[in-house]
This record gives sequence, structure tokens and C-alpha cells, in this order.
Amino acid sequence: MKRLDYTTRCSVMVRTLSTCLFLLFTAHVVLGYDVNKDLRNLGPPAHDLTVILSGAETVINHYDGYPSGRFQSFATGPVGSNTAMRWDNFRDNDNNIIDTGQTIHVGWSTADHSSHIKDMYWTDSTGQRIRGSVVFNITTGWRYEVAREALILSWRHELVPGEGDPRPILVSNVHMALLPGPVPIEELNAENRMLEEWLQPLPGGESFIVAPGELHELWLPMPPPNTAVVLRYVVEGPQNDFAPQSSAVSVDYVQFIARPPVSQALSPCKTFRATLRRFQCLCSCVRKAASTKRKSP
Repeated sequence: MKRLDYTTRCSVMVRTLSTCLFLLFTAHVVLGYDVNKDLRNLGPPAHDLTVILSGAETVINHYDGYPSGRFQSFATGPVGSNTAMRWDNFRDNDNNIIDTGQTIHVGWSTADHSSHIKDMYWTDSTGQRIRGSVVFNITTGWRYEVAREALILSWRHELVPGEGDPRPILVSNVHMALLPGPVPIEELNAENRMLEEWLQPLPGGESFIVAPGELHELWLPMPPPNTAVVLRYVVEGPQNDFAPQSSAVSVDYVQFIARPPVSQALSPCKTFRATLRRFQCLCSCVRKAASTKRKSP
């Protein structure tokens, strides 16, 4: 019995060290960045949606909606120095119009870990911006503070609408889940009931306002490498006493893989010490488990 316990402990330790070394040497790999949005139209009725991303982005995947309301075509390309994404030909087995109060869903993945929104708006049957339409929206970015073993989530307000002036944006109800692997983009939404159960409120994410050109950050402990970090939060535009100033309210889902870049990685000495601490912690847990097992009748 003792030999079996010893063998098991060694096996666990070897696997743990192998995993740490693998993560250390593969930390430079850049993974995708997934964004999904549930957009509730605040009016007027619309046909399609256009999103402008800040700067040059490589869109490697897209999601076109729920079966109950889906866009039949998608296109992306440069618009000046920025990147446009356009969803067209909406079909919902009704009037094929995004009615006021109706919720639609779109999503995309970019090759790097950024996707800042420059503009977003509803379009009419000719593909033109509906007059006055601005969907005030902001998407999460992140960075690592390795020396403090922290992951810093950020909401940077870069929205410069083609109509009207930039306004403050309200972000609220931020939730987070840490998963062993990424969720497929088509399942990164409110219809994924299991995901909804995993999402937990993030301290400090109850509600905050981001002014134009400003940045809001939330600090949290560094998650284990290769962990899929999933965020869900509500995004709204400014409101006055008469009507909302945004053309939609969005529930955003954002996913990325926790993996510090090499330029911010710990020095070899610090990396070894950090790995050693985790290894010692594992050994301690194994010893406690073995001791408890021996004491049990």
C-alpha cells in the first residue's frame, strides 16, 4: 500500500513539473481573442449591423446569430486605417427586421489580444447608417503585471461615432469564469446554461463609468497559465431624462487565454522559484492526503 502511495505521488509530481516546463517554453504562442455580444435594439427598427474596430485587425472567425435570428452574410475589410465588420441579410422567420426591443447576437475572433471598438451602428435596407444610430460599446482588454502576479482587465473608451460626439459609457454586472479550456465561439453566449452557472461576480465590477479617451482597470490574481478567462458584462450608453442615447444595450462575452508574453515573463531564477513553490505546495497537499488516509479506519 505504501508503495502504491509513493508511486502515485511521484507520478503527480512528474506530470506537474512537465506541465510547468511546457507552459514556460510555449508562453510565446499567441492565441485568439473572442468577443460575442447580445444586442438589444433600443430603436428604431433596423436591418443590419456594422462594427468598426480601431486599427488594423485580422478577423479569424465570426458568429452570425442565434437560430431564431441570424445574419446570412458577413464581410470584413479595411476602412481607412481601421477595420470594418458588417453583418447583412438578417432572417428571423418573422419580418426579417431587427425590431425595437429585439435581441440579436454577433461575435468575432481576432488574431491578437485586442479588439477596441471605434464605431458601431444599425443600418437600413440599403446598408447605410440609420440616421442618429450609435451603439455605445466598449470591449475588454488586458495585460499582465508579472512582478505582482496580477492580471489587469481594462476597458478603454476609444469609441468615436460617425455621428454625434463621444459620450461616457456605463459598464456593469461584470462576471468572470476560469475554465480549463476555451469555449467555442458559437457557445459563448447566454444560451450556454452551463457557462452561465460558472460565471461569478467580479469584485469591483458592479458598476463603473468610462469617459471618452479614458481607461478603467480591475486587478485580480494571475490565473493559472493556459486557463480560459471568460468575462460577461453589460454595456450601456449615457441616458438623459427623455430617452437613451445609445441605439442598443449590449451584454458582452469576452474570452482569452491566460498566458503572459515572453517579454513580461519572469526571469529564469524567479520562474524556477515560482515553480518550486507550486511544487512544494503540491507535495504538502499529497502528504496531508496520505496522512489523512492512513489515519482513517
